[in-house]
Amino acid sequence: MKRQILVQLATNKMSFEMVDSLPPFEETVTETADFRFILHDILLAAKGRVPLGENIFLMRVQDKGPQVECTVVKEGQQGTMDAAEFKTLIKGACP
Repeated sequence: MKRQILVQLATNKMSFEMVDSLPPFEETVTETADFRFILHDILLAAKGRVPLGENIFLMRVQDKGPQVECTVVKEGQQGTMDAAEFKTLIKGACP
């Protein structure tokens, strides 16, 4: 199985843009950033790729002085992963 992860950043109140298509935003984001993560699970079979499911999560990261608060919610009911599992996955990616 292969998992493709797409990361988008809210560019205004109404839309998200792929992070890799935006200019560096580390210095322009102030206290809050909203992200959308789209996870595609794909089975790699001899006959080709078979889509297994899609999970979409919204994540808000807020700078609160000495702490950073991260809130995750699942968008829709598609897929098998819940918000708690996704948050654990993301924590594992951060050193």
